[in-house]
Amino acid sequence: MACIIANSLPKSGTHLLIQLFSSLSFKKNNPHLSVSLVSMEGRNPFGLVRQYFRKYKGNGNNKGINLDLDSDITKIRVDSIENILRERSNKSYFDAHVPYSQELEKIIEKVGCKMIYIIRDPRDVAISYVNHMTNELSYPLTGKYMNLCNQFRNSENIKERLLMVLNGVLEGDSFVLAPLIERLERSIGWMDSKVACTVQFEELIGKRGGGSLELQAKTINKILDFLGIELTKEKRAQLGHEIYSSDSKTFHKGKLGQWKNIMEIAVIDAYEAQLNKVIVDMGYSLSRKI
Repeated sequence: MACIIANSLPKSGTHLLIQLFSSLSFKKNNPHLSVSLVSMEGRNPFGLVRQYFRKYKGNGNNKGINLDLDSDITKIRVDSIENILRERSNKSYFDAHVPYSQELEKIIEKVGCKMIYIIRDPRDVAISYVNHMTNELSYPLTGKYMNLCNQFRNSENIKERLLMVLNGVLEGDSFVLAPLIERLERSIGWMDSKVACTVQFEELIGKRGGGSLELQAKTINKILDFLGIELTKEKRAQLGHEIYSSDSKTFHKGKLGQWKNIMEIAVIDAYEAQLNKVIVDMGYSLSRKI
């Protein structure tokens, strides 16, 4: 088996997958497979993407593949993506926030990689994103990303910040942070992909994160079976104890259903007006009952 891609919309639980693969002694690869919030001339917080990929700006044409959830302007050469995936060893993984495309799906299948795609209730994603952007971040930032962080920190209250996530943030005439519905629609195509195994954050988080041990065990088994990894029953159970970790630089609380306690009614109404269908399509309830 070739390398694994741990993919998600940001703040959907990539750290859970990273912890799982670390517990399985998988090596973490560079670069972080995302161009979101990384300027063409700047530094990627997760590694210098431009040292690995030969990049160029496109104009929405079919040359190259988009790895950006916020825009389709920056595209990466097909051969660069294929080479970087093919050259990585067995028992290794990339963490990623890449949008779905048939072109990228074909490359992943061609080189024999597999993807674990983790999803999370979009309303909790928004809460986690706001917390992430308003806290001090412990890794280098692009000027573009720092400006976005400052906009979140300078906003008046959490209501305003949550609406920023929902409606997006403009920089000039383009979005530096695309509206949440656009980010979701660019990402969730992986749910139906033959190269990906989709799991829910809520089912993988386990008891310490407010979830269920039974669902966690079932989800871990689903991932291991998809990857063709054979482990004893005891080792599989041990993985569940090791997944929940606050050591990640991007970890917040990792709890379930925070949106019900934090979002005002007007904010919930705004989210449902835009995200109602995609929330249901992702398997989540519209119930507001705590």
